[in-house]
Amino acid sequence: MGKLNIPVIPPEELAKLELSEYARPRIEQTQQFAPYGLPSNLDAWDGYPAARERLFAMLSAHATNPISLAGDTHNGWAFNLTNQKGEAVGVEWGTPGVSSPGLENYVPLLPEQMQALLKGASPELVACDTAQRGWTHVTLTPKAATAQWRFVSSVTEPTYQTSAGEPLVSQRNARALG
Repeated sequence: MGKLNIPVIPPEELAKLELSEYARPRIEQTQQFAPYGLPSNLDAWDGYPAARERLFAMLSAHATNPISLAGDTHNGWAFNLTNQKGEAVGVEWGTPGVSSPGLENYVPLLPEQMQALLKGASPELVACDTAQRGWTHVTLTPKAATAQWRFVSSVTEPTYQTSAGEPLVSQRNARALG
């Protein structure tokens, strides 16, 4: 549900990327649209803004702290959801996939660069991890809802280590992370 816009990749950075013959023309094509703040995935909620607004209106009217859990989004995403008026509606946590490829397979920027570009293009985006595979651990209490990404060191080896991302917390009735 979170709005993820196409980030502008500086031309000098784009020129340095080692992209496949398949990926380069597609990324260059999307860059033509990036300055206009267009969504990156019209196959998700971004492609259905009127339906999203109707859902947000229902959540605003009938829920005190809505949380959307999105599965296997290939990368870790955390959004403060807002309606078209900019009012807080709720939060969304997207869980990274364990075996699905992430954004780093298509746009091989440093994770910190990609995070900064995405957050700069997408005001609702609070946090993201575009380079690690894993899952989301969610804890719900009467006072808060907390999500924490758990990452695996390898998806190709039978043994692996796990690490945890920073906790993403939404206090009771806050309708936002932070």
